[in-house]
Amino acid sequence: MTLPQKRRKRYPRQRRAPRIAPEIAGTVKMSTEECRKFLGHGAFLLWLKLLHCRDREGWTHVTYPTLVEFHVLNREGNWVGFERQTLKQIEKAFQRLKRAGVVRNVRWFKTCAAAKPVMQRVVHGCWSVGRRLGWTPTFPGEVWRGIKSLPTRGGARPGAGRPRTKPGPEQPRISRSCRTRSEFKTGDIGTPNSNGGDNKIDPIIGAHRSNSFPSEKNGGETPRSEILSTTPSLDTMSSERPAGPQPSTTEPSNGDGSDGRGSPPSRSVPTYPSSDLIMPAMTPGPPQLDPNAMEVEWADRLAQAYRGAAEALTGKRCWVFTRGDITRSKHYARLVAAARALIEHEIPPAAWASFSFDVWCDYTRSDKKKPPPVTWVFAEGRVHKNRGWFRSDGAGSGMGGRAVLGETHRALLIRYAQMRWELRVTAAEDVSGVVERFFPGDTYERMVETSLREAEDIQTSLRHRATSGQYLWG
Repeated sequence: MTLPQKRRKRYPRQRRAPRIAPEIAGTVKMSTEECRKFLGHGAFLLWLKLLHCRDREGWTHVTYPTLVEFHVLNREGNWVGFERQTLKQIEKAFQRLKRAGVVRNVRWFKTCAAAKPVMQRVVHGCWSVGRRLGWTPTFPGEVWRGIKSLPTRGGARPGAGRPRTKPGPEQPRISRSCRTRSEFKTGDIGTPNSNGGDNKIDPIIGAHRSNSFPSEKNGGETPRSEILSTTPSLDTMSSERPAGPQPSTTEPSNGDGSDGRGSPPSRSVPTYPSSDLIMPAMTPGPPQLDPNAMEVEWADRLAQAYRGAAEALTGKRCWVFTRGDITRSKHYARLVAAARALIEHEIPPAAWASFSFDVWCDYTRSDKKKPPPVTWVFAEGRVHKNRGWFRSDGAGSGMGGRAVLGETHRALLIRYAQMRWELRVTAAEDVSGVVERFFPGDTYERMVETSLREAEDIQTSLRHRATSGQYLWG
C-alpha cells in the first residue's frame, strides 16, 4: 500500500512574452547600455513595457493610462511595477520611438473594453535572454539604423555644433599701449635720416602723456606752450566771425514737402496732413472708481471691465454678470474687496482688466483664447501684490492715448500717399498737373476741414462712451 504523496504547491507562473515573429524581432544585436543611450531612458523604459503587451505579430493596443501604472509578475509570483511615467513623459517617449521606427501606428479601431477608439500599433524588436550574453536587445536592420540616427544631446563630437565663422583677412595689430618720447622717430617725413634710410610714418601712434611733442628743433621736444600759443582763443574766433545770420548751404526741411517726411517744401504741393495740421481723436483714459459711490456700482464697473476685456480677446459676446442681480452672486464680496483695493492704489478697473488679460495670455496659460476667471482677474491679493508691475510695465496697455482717425482723414492720407508716389516714380516735371489730378480745385482744403470736424465728433463720442463705462481699451 502506497501512501498518497504530498502535492507540491503551485506557484503562479511569470507572464512571459510570446515568441515573436523573426521579421518583428530582428537579428541585429545591441547592448543594453547602447540601446538605453540612443533611445533615452524614458523611451527605453516605454519599449520594455510595450514588449509585455504585444502578440506574436507585434500588435498592441495598450492605452496611455495603462502604461502609467504598469505591473508584471516576477518569478516569485509578486506583481512588480516598472518605474512610473507621467502622461507627458509617455507622449515624448512615443514620439521618439516612432521617429526611430521602433513603434509604428497602424489604425484606430473600437474595442469592447474602451468607449473610445484606441490606436493599434506594431512594436519592433525583442529583448531575449542567452546563455552567455544575458539580456540582449535585437532589432531589424532598418529599425537599428533609425535608432543610430536619432539626435542625441550635446557633446564634443566631430562635426557637431555650430560651424565656426570663417576667419577674415589678417588685420594689422594695433597696439593700445602708450608711447614714450624715445619711441618716436625724429626728422621730416620722406627725408633721409642719419642712417641713410627714409623716415616713414609709424602706423602705430599711441597716446602721448608727456608735456612735449616730438620735433627736430630742440632735440626731439617742443614745449606745449609753443603749440598752445599758435592756437586762436575763443575771443579771437568770435571777433573774426561775421555778424548776422549765416547762410545755410542746404535747403530748410520742415516735413512739409512732397513726401511729408522732411523733403524741401514746394509751393505747388500741399502740406502733408500730419497731426500738426489735423489732430486726430485720442482714446481717453479709463475712469477710476468713485470712492463715494455704492458697492453695487463698484461691482457693476468691474463686471463691465471684465466683459470688455474678454470680448476684445475672444471676439465673442461675454455674458458674465448680465443675468440676475449681481448682489446675489457668490463673487459679489470678492468684487467689492477688489474694488476697495483698486481705489486704494488709484488703478482704473478697465486698465487692470487689460493688464490681467495680458498676464494671463503671456505668463499663465498656454491657451490664449480662453479668458481667465473673473475671480483671478479681480483678486484682492493680486492687486496688492502686482500693483508695482502694473505701473511699470502694464499701465500703457489700457490707459488710453490711441489715435482714432475718421473716414475723411484716412481717405486724405491715402490720396496724399498716391500723389507722393506719382511724383517720385514718374519724376513729373509738371508738379501742378499731378497735384491738380489728385486734389482738383479746393478739394484738399475741404477734406482738411471735414477731417477736423470728424475728429471733434469722434473725441466727444469717445469721452461719452468712456464715462458711461463702455470698454474702449482692447
